[in-house]
Amino acid sequence: MARPLHGGMDPMTKATNSHEERYPPQHVGPLSHFVLPYAEEVPAAAGGHIARWDPARVLAEVAAKREILRQLEFAAREYAELDAVVGPTMMQRLDLVAAAGKLYWLEFAARALARPFAGRPGWRPEWAMEVTA
Repeated sequence: MARPLHGGMDPMTKATNSHEERYPPQHVGPLSHFVLPYAEEVPAAAGGHIARWDPARVLAEVAAKREILRQLEFAAREYAELDAVVGPTMMQRLDLVAAAGKLYWLEFAARALARPFAGRPGWRPEWAMEVTA
């Protein structure tokens, strides 16, 4: 049965308090779009789940992963532009090699982050890690 969030020591508050003692939340900024503060009631199991996962940390993790993907897109464009105009000078070739290395490692990071989602709806086989011996 759902319990009110206000007044008394409901199960969610107990779960939140015990979790925060063991794993203090890492506040990374305001959660202006997070809906829980507006909820009238939250089931005890959901409250415990929310407390364990610390919404601010989860949102920070999502933002970090999105930044890796943004950087990957930028690196791919940068490499394509350099590849189209690379000339015979050593500096131009070094710029291209540096861009290729950056692109390689960002793509590797993105594939590694995608690995836990293999087999889920929306998964694409081209996201799989390339196996090397």
